[in-house]
Amino acid sequence: MKRAKFIIMLWSLVVFVTNLNATNDTITCTGIYSCDFETETENTQWKFKHSTGKNKWTIGSYDNSNTCLYVSENAQDTTYGKKSASITLAYRKITLSTDDSLQIEFDAIVGGEGNKDYLKIIVVPEDFDFKLPSPSASNLEFVDAYYKDNCFVFENDKGYVSETKGKEHFTSVIKNNFSCLDVYLVFIWRNDNSAGTMPGAIIDNISIKGIPTLLKDSVCEGNTYTFNSKEYSQSGLYCDTLSGANGCDSIVYLDLTVNSVLYTTVDIEICSNQSFITSDGTDYGKQLIENKVSKVIYDTLQTINGCDSIVTYNLTLLPSSFTAENTQTIEICEGETYLFAQKELTQSGEYFDTLQNVFGCDSIIALTLVVNPVYHKDTTVSIEKGSSYSVGESVYTESGKYIDTLTAISSCDSIVTTDLKVVSSLENTEIQKEITIFPNPATSVFEIIMQPSANKRVILLVNSLGITVKNIKMSANQEEIMIDVNDLPRGVYNVKIEDKDNSMTEKLILK
Repeated sequence: MKRAKFIIMLWSLVVFVTNLNATNDTITCTGIYSCDFETETENTQWKFKHSTGKNKWTIGSYDNSNTCLYVSENAQDTTYGKKSASITLAYRKITLSTDDSLQIEFDAIVGGEGNKDYLKIIVVPEDFDFKLPSPSASNLEFVDAYYKDNCFVFENDKGYVSETKGKEHFTSVIKNNFSCLDVYLVFIWRNDNSAGTMPGAIIDNISIKGIPTLLKDSVCEGNTYTFNSKEYSQSGLYCDTLSGANGCDSIVYLDLTVNSVLYTTVDIEICSNQSFITSDGTDYGKQLIENKVSKVIYDTLQTINGCDSIVTYNLTLLPSSFTAENTQTIEICEGETYLFAQKELTQSGEYFDTLQNVFGCDSIIALTLVVNPVYHKDTTVSIEKGSSYSVGESVYTESGKYIDTLTAISSCDSIVTTDLKVVSSLENTEIQKEITIFPNPATSVFEIIMQPSANKRVILLVNSLGITVKNIKMSANQEEIMIDVNDLPRGVYNVKIEDKDNSMTEKLILK
């Protein structure tokens, strides 16, 4: 049997936000603040707050070269007191001109000791009350909300830097919680009084930038995408400035992809007894046809990215055969065989043979085989001298054993052996108790065999509602009769046998 398969590859839609920035073709950041500590007027804007320990931030040139921000115990070089527990803050007011996320970059050399001596950077509002934690508190106990929630995070998700391998450049990003406000950028140095690695902390080349939001989205071909009240229908990178609730600007970039509608043509050839179901549930197969039929079918699917996929099927149906003309019923007699599909059948039942037609599709032939029984009956009959006994067309008047071959309704043989006795008189006129109903259960016909009687008999077939559905008369001395029940529904019936003096009832099952 022919088969056809069709696979459509689908694409997915991804929407995400990333911390980059752009202008229509190039993503750029918004500059907010920068400092290289080489301008005296700028350096005077930095303020300091210290605990009682020796170590403090200072701005100067510790090696007679570049000016920088560094920790010192003597305000002259980068030596810090390892045995002096200290917390020192260096902070500078800056104005946030954007709603965008904040990115800090700076160069640093940091000594220190694990989570005991370290550098920490935070952003706090202008009215922040700088309450210094105890210098002896560990980093994990540095839990004031402003020290924790607005802290720049560095490598390994740590909110501090404890040691560097020489000079390193750091970059970190945090959410902007203070849009368009004056805030303090705060550098914190903390050390306990146990040990550490020189120098403490040296900071230079600070830069604060606003990181605009980058949206990545897509639409289907023929549709438009609305971005800040503007409509776009072409793939590209678009930039716009949005206003926040407090009137502060936020720069947003849209990276828009316009996905194409997919058009596909597929040639399919199937046998007409197969199914071919489109997306709306219509089955264009399962048809009875005599000749090859071609059809053009349009189907609209949806890809993973939500856009249409228009599929044109050039469908060819090849005829298969399984019709009433391919179904036949055959009757044989018990003991005979019937050759079908290269098999000799001897049992009643339904049989199928599958052939292939010129198109390579199935042609199915169905056979219903009925095996009719051959009946064998032996009976002993007594008649009065001068009377006769009939079996089929044979008439007997003398004692003896007679064998007759009769033809039943099914055209199969019924072999009757009669042991006839001629007596001087018959006094017993009752219906004999020996009655045989065969077969029982029956399907299409059954036979009643009984001792002959000098009286005429009536056979009544009564259904379960008490309604007589057949009334059959028997002549005197008749000992067997074949009854056709093909016209009756299946069920249980009473078979009543009556003459002028007696009656008897037997059960019969039709299946």
